[in-house]
Amino acid sequence: MWNRQSQDEGKRKGIYMKSTFVSTEIAAYSILRDVASTRLQGRRLVISRAVWVTLIILILGLFVAMLPAYYAQLQMVCARSACTPGQPTLAAARTLQTLGLSITNYAAFMLILTIMAALACFVVSGIIFWRRSDDWMALFVALALVMMGTAYITYTLQQGNSTWQLPALILNILTYGGLFLVYSLFPDGRFVPRWMGWFTAGWLVWGTMYILFPTSPSFRPLHNAIWLCELAGSAASLVYRYRHVSGLVQRQQTKWVVFGIAIPIILVICLEVPALLFPSLGAPGSLYNLVSGPGFLFALIPLPLTIGIAILRARLWDIDVIINRTLVYFVLTVALVMVYMGTVLLLQRLFYALTGQDSVFAQIASTLAIALLFQPLQHRIQVIIDHRFYRHKYDTARAIAAFSAQLRLRKEMDLAVLTSDMLKVIEETMQPEHVSLWLSRPGPRTKESRRTRHLLL
Repeated sequence: MWNRQSQDEGKRKGIYMKSTFVSTEIAAYSILRDVASTRLQGRRLVISRAVWVTLIILILGLFVAMLPAYYAQLQMVCARSACTPGQPTLAAARTLQTLGLSITNYAAFMLILTIMAALACFVVSGIIFWRRSDDWMALFVALALVMMGTAYITYTLQQGNSTWQLPALILNILTYGGLFLVYSLFPDGRFVPRWMGWFTAGWLVWGTMYILFPTSPSFRPLHNAIWLCELAGSAASLVYRYRHVSGLVQRQQTKWVVFGIAIPIILVICLEVPALLFPSLGAPGSLYNLVSGPGFLFALIPLPLTIGIAILRARLWDIDVIINRTLVYFVLTVALVMVYMGTVLLLQRLFYALTGQDSVFAQIASTLAIALLFQPLQHRIQVIIDHRFYRHKYDTARAIAAFSAQLRLRKEMDLAVLTSDMLKVIEETMQPEHVSLWLSRPGPRTKESRRTRHLLL
């Protein structure tokens, strides 16, 4: 009899422990399965590391050798209609002179900023190699990051007339080919859809043709169009993989990568829109052009950081909070800027119509309006975004808050009613396959009852 009771008790404990840790086991199994599919061992591991180190030394050597030519090109004032990226025009040189700066100061600043952006890629690549060099997908991503660190220099030199034009063009084509291949394989090393492999191979074939005929004027717009198609195809592959193939961990990795891509895209849009709305800002010698140029380099720095987090699987679930906060404060900033500009223009016209002159009261009133609107507008935007993009979490929080408020308003607690309401809330919010409630009998708490209660919790 005692053995039978002990066996039943053991079975119940096993069921409780299994239900408690089932989600952890599933996540761990998903991680181990993904790692095992790209793991390198034995001779393949040694050869892969040796090839990786050799390629990195070659790429970094080219990067260092190109720096003097890049620096010299930044110091050359462009008098043509088409200038290379970062190269100052005559009007820009005059603007720098009025600010008390020289072309040499500008070139040194751009060189330092370029090296900083490249170092972000190199450091993240080194960390990935140090932590995950037994994974061929991680090695390939680390290699692509090092190549990405050279992209701005190679893009600049390939449009100039230096002796490094052809090597820069070849390295730039290979860099974007590697990045397109990473986005087609990430994160499990498989092409999804399968035809994405041919998609990337098409870029390398076109890149070979472009290298052989770089001076053909008809190739430049076609090259840009193919580049955009490749970029769109890689983005579509990530979305398709996320919705139809990826598991829980892989979806979090994809979110980090997409977030890193979205940051430079949003920053570039923010830098380009003012120049489109106010054409004077985009004039060749304007101060805005001198400031926006380095802004494009700053926009590239977050991308290697997010890719590194995705590959190393460090704090993957923080991305949900980051995306939520980014959406809220980005929409809030845009809304407040629009309210401020609209209020200033409206009040300026009103004061001018009444008094015949402008008044500083318009700026003061607009600033006070922004201060008063900040908190309620932030709360409203947060609710809208939670309701639109995080509906399950939003409904869960609202249901739990309503249940807590209902408990506080009750004067008498009926155990049966409370149990029924609690199970109903759990079913509506978490939607489990089975719900059961276990209540212990009142009495002295033994060691065995405390252990059973701990397993249940």
